[in-house]
Formats: sequence, C-alpha cells, structure tokens
Amino acid sequence: LRRLDVSEPFRAPVDAQSAAYARVVREPIDLSAVARKLRSGGYAATGGAGFARDVRLVHANAVAFCERGDSEPREACAVMRAAQVLRAAFEGRWAAEVTTNRHSRTADVGGGGDDDDD
Repeated sequence: LRRLDVSEPFRAPVDAQSAAYARVVREPIDLSAVARKLRSGGYAATGGAGFARDVRLVHANAVAFCERGDSEPREACAVMRAAQVLRAAFEGRWAAEVTTNRHSRTADVGGGGDDDDD
C-alpha cells in the first residue's frame, strides 16, 4: 500500500503540533506505524484482524479529520479521495489474501485437495 501514489499523505505521522488533528483524531496511526508493528510482531496477539483494523483506522482518521477538521476544503477533499482509493486497494488485496488463506487451510486439513488417496 505504501507504494501507491495515493498513500503519500498516510506514510508518516501527522505533525504532532497539529491541534486541529489532535482534536478530531483520538487514535492516530499511519502506514509507517503499521509497518513497524508488522515487522516487530506487534500483531501476534490480534493477528490479521488487528492489522486490518489499523489499516482501516488510517482511512477512518483521514475521513474524520476531513469532515470535522479545520483543514482547507480543497485539501481535505484530496486527502479524503486518497484515503478512499487507499482503502479500496487494501480491501481488494485483503479479500484476496483472506480467500487464499481460507483455501490453503482447507487444503491443509484434506478438505479441498484434488489428490484423493482412496
């Protein structure tokens, strides 16, 4: 996701000095924080659900700030559109990953393979 052009506003934390952002967003997160957490095993307890929650939170924070923040309307619209494209890209990839893993687990327990030993 970080390689997508639209991810640029979400690759690093929002400036900590932004009072407007702090007023609106209670749980700030960005893609670099998600990547660090992923690399360090921070999703061990929550698994894929925790990872997906954090990526979706990036989107939710952007939407909340654009709708209720003090940002320039034109800029807010651009950030919101970028967040929507990023979310759509994530959801498409996430659905494919979940489907792949579901099929893999089924095959591992013998429920989905074509090589019967009868």
